[in-house]
Amino acid sequence: MKESSTAKSPRRRKDSISFIFSRHQIIMFLIISLFFLGNTLVLFANERKSVISERNFQINYAAEKAESRMKGYENNLLDTLTTVLNNYNGLWSNENGKKSFDKYKLNQLLINKRRAGGAPLYYFAKQKGDFIVFQGGDSEAIESRLPVKDYIEENVEDIVTGTNEREWKFREIDGQVYCFYCYYVSADIYVGVVQKPEVLFEELYNLAGNYNGAIEIKRNGEILYSYKSGKITKGSFGVTDFKDRALGYGMSTDATFKIQAATYFRINIITIAILGLILCILLVLFSNRVLKEKIIDPVKSLSDAVGSIDEVNETTSVSADTDVYEIRHLEKGINSLLSDVIYNRMEAYLAELRKKEQELSSLRSQIRPHFFLNAITTVNAMTYQDRNEDIRNYLMRLSDFMRYIIDDSSEMVLLSEELNNVSNYCKMQEIRFPGRAFLFAESTDIAKQIRVPRCLLLTVAENSYKYAMGASDVLQIFLDCREVEEENFEGVLISLEDNGPGFSREQLNYYNDESLADGSKKGHVGLLNIKETLKLTYKKEGLLKLDNAVPQGARVEIRIPYPSEE
Repeated sequence: MKESSTAKSPRRRKDSISFIFSRHQIIMFLIISLFFLGNTLVLFANERKSVISERNFQINYAAEKAESRMKGYENNLLDTLTTVLNNYNGLWSNENGKKSFDKYKLNQLLINKRRAGGAPLYYFAKQKGDFIVFQGGDSEAIESRLPVKDYIEENVEDIVTGTNEREWKFREIDGQVYCFYCYYVSADIYVGVVQKPEVLFEELYNLAGNYNGAIEIKRNGEILYSYKSGKITKGSFGVTDFKDRALGYGMSTDATFKIQAATYFRINIITIAILGLILCILLVLFSNRVLKEKIIDPVKSLSDAVGSIDEVNETTSVSADTDVYEIRHLEKGINSLLSDVIYNRMEAYLAELRKKEQELSSLRSQIRPHFFLNAITTVNAMTYQDRNEDIRNYLMRLSDFMRYIIDDSSEMVLLSEELNNVSNYCKMQEIRFPGRAFLFAESTDIAKQIRVPRCLLLTVAENSYKYAMGASDVLQIFLDCREVEEENFEGVLISLEDNGPGFSREQLNYYNDESLADGSKKGHVGLLNIKETLKLTYKKEGLLKLDNAVPQGARVEIRIPYPSEE
């Protein structure tokens, strides 16, 4: 270093580095505190949103099951009415023999109805002023049956369903609420069914019991039945109301749940936040002295030395009196930069940087952020359900999934590899929706050896879960890969079917239109990308075809031609 450089007084800045660092410590402390608080609120809001979304799904499913059960009882009762009207004319006869014989047959009919699966608690048929036929479940004690039978005999006109209405009647008998659905035939004959509300609305009842909640069954604002599990205070933290979910037959339900997981989550996060803030304060106080002695002062000395240099030449060098390895390494680097051809090195650095940015952009285009975020949410939800084994399986499969889609070694892969990835993806969905999603895949050995664009089938499988899940109780996906010979095609036919709602006529016309120009229409990006990828890869049109399966569902066909000699 030149002597003039060491003797020259360093240029002083307005703020010293120690002051700037102390000020920045305070600012950083405030930023960390606000960040921690903000993230706490965001995480809590996301957790609450996730639980509410799950409860919404469960309530809708329970409401559908209740309406389906009531409809089943009604159809069963209508079948009984049809049998009575068409076959038991003796019930209206004045001849005791015919009437007794048909009463016996009616009693046997109700016994058979009781033995059938999904039967209500009680069946009854009553002719006013004459007889009553009453059949109940064997599990019900005699002391429970008799009050119900007596009530029907005395109040049958009160529980009958009107001519122009389909209405369940709720009545309390000896402290137990019962639901009646009754038809009036003719000649004062009534036929009906009886069920307990906790069975008629079993899924809603179980939800309230499992999640420390309450339900109300209403008609036109009138509460017909209510059940509460635990202590629920509306408006308190963690308590959420779900209003007016239709049950059919003019009824609706209000549900209230205490989101216990959110409460625990809030307590844990607040505790962690307080401990984190205390730790930050202690670290700032402790590190301030160490940083000043080990880093701030040497860096300031190095900065002053660099600022005192008038020009860069091969004899110029700087030094800092420190025993910190990183700062000494920085000193060496500065001296190296001062002696190198800086512009050439910067050009090489920028070229390498551009290359890395292109590689990073390619990786980002392959990773599916929405899927990864959904996967994190899924794992988070399973932690509150104590599904540790499922979490381990899910994370293992997620690791294989991410490894596959970010692998850029080749854009074309064997169909067997693609099938393995789709199978892995579907198994992740089976873990996420236990018992509600299944994949059935078949493929010939020859078909497995053909090469296809990476992640080609994954988009189709994702569409099935996105649009068909929830349309039926159980999602079934059928994947078949085999070689075919057609009039204008030889290769492998890949077909994927599901049992969802299928495509609309407009969608079929749109996606099967080979004259579709890029940007001319707006459609589902995934399917349009598959169509364009097939066209560019194999230089052919018509390789993607959409149709509806029989009896229902969507069917997607992808044709992969054999590789040509060229």
